[in-house]
Amino acid sequence: MNSPTSRPLRRDPLHNALVTTNVLVVLDQLEVAAEPTRRRLVQLLTSGEQTVNNLAAHFPASRSAISQHLRVLTEAGLVTPRKDGRFRYYRLDPQGLAQLRALFDSFWIDELDRLVADATEEAASKGDS
Repeated sequence: MNSPTSRPLRRDPLHNALVTTNVLVVLDQLEVAAEPTRRRLVQLLTSGEQTVNNLAAHFPASRSAISQHLRVLTEAGLVTPRKDGRFRYYRLDPQGLAQLRALFDSFWIDELDRLVADATEEAASKGDS
């Protein structure tokens, strides 16, 4: 138990991007893609495969920091790395992006279904009075 003077527990830097299941930890694609640097990396990769150095040139962060973001995107299945000599190239993963799109689509469908249900319930309650 933490006392007011004790230091808070340190968390894994990926903690916010992780969803814990019964057996393993799975990256939440929506949360991974929502982070601004990673979202920009995905945007940059829409023009095609690029090296880490080329991608890092678009950010004030270090090449190492960009590599960490690319690692998270890879683990989430949104990008795919390819090594050629001493260079590492990244490209978008079409299957991962299709899964992300399906998540967005289901989110909006669910939200619209809730909105319709709420509106129907509200209309029914006004009709009863």
